[in-house]
Amino acid sequence: MEKTSMMRSHMLAFARQRDMSILVGVPECSPQGISNIAWALSKIRGELLYLSKMDRVAEVAVAKVGEFNSQNVANVAGAFTLMQHSAPDLFSELSKRASDIIHSFSEQELAQVYCCGLLLHFTSLLTFCFIPLTMHLRKLEISDAA
Repeated sequence: MEKTSMMRSHMLAFARQRDMSILVGVPECSPQGISNIAWALSKIRGELLYLSKMDRVAEVAVAKVGEFNSQNVANVAGAFTLMQHSAPDLFSELSKRASDIIHSFSEQELAQVYCCGLLLHFTSLLTFCFIPLTMHLRKLEISDAA
C-alpha cells in the first residue's frame, strides 16, 4: 500500500513539473495513439491535474472517432469513465461508432463499454451493449447446459 501511494505521488510530482503542452501533437496521433494517451492519463489518476488535457483528448477523439476500432472505443470510454470526466459529445460519438462496428467487439470490450454506460448513466452505451451481451450470455448458458 505504501509503495503504491509513493509511486503515485512521484508520478504526480513529475507530471506537475513537466510541461504537458506536448499534447499539442495529439491531432496527428493515430486512433490507437489517442486511446493510449487517454488511458495513460487515466492510470496516473491525477483527475484535477489533467482535466484540460482530457478535454483536449476528447476534442481530438471526437474528430477521429470514425477511425476507431472496438479496442479504441472501449479504452477511450474506460479512460474517461475512470477519470469521472464528463464528455457528452465524445460519448455520443463513441456510441454511434460502437453501433457501426458492433460485430468487431470482443466480450471484454462489450463488458467494458457497458460498465462505462452504467457508471456514467449514459443510456446509448447501455443500449448498444445490452443485446450483444445478452446473446453472449445465452450462448454460455446453452453450452453449459449441454
